[in-house]
Amino acid sequence: MTPLRQILARPALLAALAFSASADDSYAATVVVGVPDPQTQPLVTMEEGTPGGLIGAAARSAISAMGLQPSFRPLPFARLYRALHRGDVDIALSVVATPSRAQYAHYTAPIATEYTVLMTFRHQPVKADCVQDLASQRIAGRLGFAYPMIDQLKMPIQRENSYETLIQRVADGHLHGALLGSITGPYLARQLGVGNSLSVLPLSLGSAPIGAALSKSRFDDADLAAFDRHVAAFRQSDTWRDLIEGFGVAEQMHEWPLMAFCIAE
Repeated sequence: MTPLRQILARPALLAALAFSASADDSYAATVVVGVPDPQTQPLVTMEEGTPGGLIGAAARSAISAMGLQPSFRPLPFARLYRALHRGDVDIALSVVATPSRAQYAHYTAPIATEYTVLMTFRHQPVKADCVQDLASQRIAGRLGFAYPMIDQLKMPIQRENSYETLIQRVADGHLHGALLGSITGPYLARQLGVGNSLSVLPLSLGSAPIGAALSKSRFDDADLAAFDRHVAAFRQSDTWRDLIEGFGVAEQMHEWPLMAFCIAE
């Protein structure tokens, strides 16, 4: 299929497509955008059918700057990647690239990076100088999520369906710590009213660069470069800074050093 960038550059073809769509001159530029459902705030929010949040706002800015008209489609994460790779959606939000996934879609540069951090009770924090120190603690993570540094040691951890449940279980004293995203974890703890009771260890257990992805059936490498360029400009804008401040995540938007493995003496 002809990439959208080429369609938009060919007025005759654009006019023909527009006429065939009841004279709607935006028809050729309409793209279906897959949005994860449920959303992970504050990375992606959904208000009146339109995505917001850090990644949602940045992606919408880039889509608009490319002259495209988005149609948003909420999809469970389990279906979002399949829909993108099959071409059922043209753009997917809040996705993570892997070498195998990159064969089927153009994955953008990261819009926000979530580091895996351990949230613990502020007045009785977990003491861990290295990964193996966590083995004696009651720790839980999200069901369906991979934690390579934990999995490498075959360390048993509990699993929960949501970040909110993990946070509440730490606050209630049922867990010593919970594996959460460095941006989403503190934000959701504040939303739940337990942010002052909890803290996050300063070392991370991995990271996930999160961005968007463009279907190879609709976009080419030049489109990907344009998308990344527009997102980079948005991240330099006052709007981006206002978003970060508004969500109260400015202090979390930095690189988190990686926790080391213990070295046997």
